[in-house]
Amino acid sequence: SQDVLGHGTPCAGIISAIPDAAHSIRGYAPESELHVCRLPPDARCSDLVAALDYCLQTGIDLACLGFGCERGSAIVEQRIAAAKQHGVSIIAAAGNSAGAVLFPACSPHVLAVGAIGQIGSYPEDSPQALQAAGAVAVAGGLFVPPFSCRGPELDLCAPGVAIVACQSPDGYAICDGTSLAAAHVTALAALI
Repeated sequence: SQDVLGHGTPCAGIISAIPDAAHSIRGYAPESELHVCRLPPDARCSDLVAALDYCLQTGIDLACLGFGCERGSAIVEQRIAAAKQHGVSIIAAAGNSAGAVLFPACSPHVLAVGAIGQIGSYPEDSPQALQAAGAVAVAGGLFVPPFSCRGPELDLCAPGVAIVACQSPDGYAICDGTSLAAAHVTALAALI
């Protein structure tokens, strides 16, 4: 009910949703301890620095960043390097602007995650079908959606098209984006 943008809830659900009598979605790592550092819609580098400082102060093992911008920040880069040095693994969404991998995902200290989709995993008249029509096919019916950022900084891809996810306050939605892909990778890392 507090997720005004509807961005954090789907990502958090992929990582650690716990099914109950009313809700049937189960995250990949429901036993994980989830901390939320909400960034405002007009987030600044200082907001990301505060979130990274929180991760360092509380001993977080994994940080999933669904935030990206075209310009980097030396201060944020220093905090990312410090977090890595203290054992915090940072997994970041590559971005949804169809361009180069955004910051902080383009940092060499971050695992950058792009999105992939699977042909036929959504209705033929859906927006995802249009994405698949204009996408780069890879193998086995998988495709890279046009929105996913690309570049040499990209480390891997994960599901990010037509993802059934939790939605605030008590519903579900079909979501697309590299933030969802990053959440998949973060959940799998949490299991490890």
